[in-house]
Amino acid sequence: MVGTEMTTQAGLISRFKGARHVERIKDTRMVEVSFESTSPELAARLANALVNNYIEYNFHTKYDATRQATGWMEQQLEELKLKVEKSQQALVNYERQNNIVNIGDKQGVAQSRLDDLNKN
Repeated sequence: MVGTEMTTQAGLISRFKGARHVERIKDTRMVEVSFESTSPELAARLANALVNNYIEYNFHTKYDATRQATGWMEQQLEELKLKVEKSQQALVNYERQNNIVNIGDKQGVAQSRLDDLNKN
Protein backbone atom coordinates (compact mmCIF):
# COMPACT_ATOMS: atom_id res chain seq x y z
CA MET A 1 0.00 0.00 0.00
CA VAL A 2 2.79 2.41 0.89
CA GLY A 3 4.62 1.65 -2.36
CA THR A 4 1.47 2.34 -4.40
CA GLU A 5 0.87 5.58 -2.51
CA MET A 6 4.45 6.71 -3.18
CA THR A 7 4.10 5.85 -6.87
CA THR A 8 0.83 7.78 -7.06
CA GLN A 9 2.42 10.74 -5.28
CA ALA A 10 5.43 10.66 -7.58
CA GLY A 11 3.12 10.56 -10.59
CA LEU A 12 1.10 13.53 -9.34
CA ILE A 13 4.25 15.53 -8.67
CA SER A 14 5.59 14.68 -12.11
CA ARG A 15 2.32 15.75 -13.77
CA PHE A 16 2.25 18.93 -11.67
CA LYS A 17 5.80 19.84 -12.70
CA GLY A 18 5.10 19.08 -16.33
CA ALA A 19 1.94 21.17 -16.41
CA ARG A 20 3.38 24.27 -14.77
CA HIS A 21 5.23 26.95 -16.64
CA VAL A 22 7.14 29.78 -15.02
CA GLU A 23 8.72 32.45 -17.18
CA ARG A 24 10.55 35.58 -16.19
CA ILE A 25 9.13 38.73 -17.75
CA LYS A 26 11.96 40.51 -19.55
CA ASP A 27 13.43 43.61 -17.87
CA THR A 28 11.31 43.14 -14.74
CA ARG A 29 11.48 41.27 -11.48
CA MET A 30 8.19 39.54 -12.23
CA VAL A 31 7.40 36.07 -13.46
CA GLU A 32 4.42 34.64 -15.29
CA VAL A 33 3.02 31.44 -13.81
CA SER A 34 0.64 29.25 -15.78
CA PHE A 35 -0.67 25.69 -15.79
CA GLU A 36 -1.91 23.50 -18.59
CA SER A 37 -5.05 21.61 -17.75
CA THR A 38 -8.29 20.51 -19.37
CA SER A 39 -10.00 22.43 -16.57
CA PRO A 40 -9.43 26.21 -16.66
CA GLU A 41 -10.62 26.47 -13.05
CA LEU A 42 -8.10 23.87 -11.90
CA ALA A 43 -5.31 25.56 -13.85
CA ALA A 44 -6.16 28.93 -12.27
CA ARG A 45 -6.37 27.43 -8.77
CA LEU A 46 -3.02 25.67 -9.16
CA ALA A 47 -1.30 28.79 -10.52
CA ASN A 48 -2.75 30.94 -7.74
CA ALA A 49 -1.81 28.38 -5.08
CA LEU A 50 1.76 28.23 -6.35
CA VAL A 51 2.07 32.02 -6.40
CA ASN A 52 0.48 32.38 -2.95
CA ASN A 53 2.80 29.73 -1.51
CA TYR A 54 5.80 31.51 -2.98
CA ILE A 55 4.66 34.87 -1.57
CA GLU A 56 4.13 33.33 1.87
CA TYR A 57 7.51 31.57 1.75
CA ASN A 58 9.24 34.79 0.68
CA PHE A 59 7.50 36.74 3.47
CA HIS A 60 8.52 34.21 6.12
CA THR A 61 12.09 34.14 4.85
CA LYS A 62 12.37 37.93 5.04
CA TYR A 63 10.57 38.02 8.40
CA ASP A 64 12.95 35.43 9.87
CA ALA A 65 15.99 37.33 8.56
CA THR A 66 14.64 40.57 10.01
CA ARG A 67 13.93 38.90 13.35
CA GLN A 68 17.46 37.49 13.48
CA ALA A 69 18.97 40.87 12.60
CA THR A 70 16.84 42.56 15.24
CA GLY A 71 17.95 40.04 17.85
CA TRP A 72 21.58 40.59 16.93
CA MET A 73 21.18 44.38 17.09
CA GLU A 74 19.47 44.16 20.48
CA GLN A 75 22.35 42.05 21.76
CA GLN A 76 24.90 44.53 20.39
CA LEU A 77 22.97 47.43 21.92
CA GLU A 78 22.94 45.73 25.31
CA GLU A 79 26.69 45.07 25.11
CA LEU A 80 27.35 48.69 24.16
CA LYS A 81 25.12 49.89 26.98
CA LEU A 82 27.14 47.80 29.45
CA LYS A 83 30.40 49.20 28.04
CA VAL A 84 29.13 52.76 28.42
CA GLU A 85 28.03 52.08 31.99
CA LYS A 86 31.44 50.58 32.82
CA SER A 87 33.20 53.53 31.22
CA GLN A 88 31.04 56.00 33.13
CA GLN A 89 31.71 54.16 36.38
CA ALA A 90 35.45 54.12 35.64
CA LEU A 91 35.33 57.88 35.03
CA VAL A 92 33.47 58.47 38.31
CA ASN A 93 36.01 56.30 40.15
CA TYR A 94 38.89 58.18 38.53
CA GLU A 95 37.36 61.54 39.48
CA ARG A 96 36.92 60.39 43.09
CA GLN A 97 40.43 58.97 43.35
CA ASN A 98 41.95 62.16 41.97
CA ASN A 99 39.62 64.61 43.77
CA ILE A 100 38.25 65.95 40.51
CA VAL A 101 34.95 67.78 40.74
CA ASN A 102 33.02 68.22 37.52
CA ILE A 103 30.25 70.67 38.34
CA GLY A 104 28.82 70.76 34.81
CA ASP A 105 28.08 67.05 34.76
CA LYS A 106 26.56 67.09 38.23
CA GLN A 107 24.29 69.96 37.31
CA GLY A 108 23.28 68.07 34.17
CA VAL A 109 22.44 64.96 36.20
CA ALA A 110 20.51 67.00 38.76
CA GLN A 111 18.62 68.82 36.02
CA SER A 112 17.84 65.53 34.32
CA ARG A 113 16.44 64.11 37.57
CA LEU A 114 14.33 67.22 38.11
CA ASP A 115 13.00 66.94 34.56
CA ASP A 116 12.09 63.29 35.17
CA LEU A 117 10.27 64.16 38.40
CA ASN A 118 8.37 66.97 36.71
CA LYS A 119 7.18 64.60 33.97
CA ASN A 120 5.51 62.34 36.53
